[in-house]
Amino acid sequence: MITSATLFNFQRQYCAYYRTLEEDFVATEKYLTVNKDNFSAYSNEFVKLLQATCSELDVMLKGLCRLIDPKFKGETINTYCKCILDSNPHFVRANVSLIRVQEIMLAPWGEWHCTEKSVTNGKVVIEVDNPNWWTMYNKIKHDRTKVCPSSKKPYYKYANQENVLNALAALYIVISYILHMLCQYIRQEDASHFLTEWYTGSKLFNGGFAVTGISKIPNATSPWD
Repeated sequence: MITSATLFNFQRQYCAYYRTLEEDFVATEKYLTVNKDNFSAYSNEFVKLLQATCSELDVMLKGLCRLIDPKFKGETINTYCKCILDSNPHFVRANVSLIRVQEIMLAPWGEWHCTEKSVTNGKVVIEVDNPNWWTMYNKIKHDRTKVCPSSKKPYYKYANQENVLNALAALYIVISYILHMLCQYIRQEDASHFLTEWYTGSKLFNGGFAVTGISKIPNATSPWD
């Protein structure tokens, strides 16, 4: 059963950790201003932030899928994509702007797309187009010193400001969706409190995107209880 205590625990454990990641990024602005001219700047700090953010994102995506479908057993980005987009095709439209750089708008899930393809043995394979920042995260994780064939640059150079910003924006959006889904099951006054605290607490993003297409799931349970 989803209650206000569910929201409180989620906020304390997961929203608070997101804030830590966000604060670590904001600290880099002392040395590198957030600007499109600096998007390609890379560093070991960005390697750390990209790895940590995408690792947490994997946890949150799996949790969102289990909130949508309590029987969900997937463990990969491909299965997350199908579950989430089958439930809410509008998810990919979510976007955020930067508080201090309003002209920078990020839609980190805009490239996410999946199709089902039948193979010769009768099984169905899910083929997914993942966002470039997620692809680069995996390349940095597994093939950091190898050279990207298209750019001729080693993959560690893609641990840059742009990819970290997109990863943080993606995590911010996923947590926002989870909060909106959980808030459907509690009193409106409590829901307003949790959402206001979440959106006003960010030092990086404006949460001015429309969370649409979310439907209440009968007998839903929280994966985080």
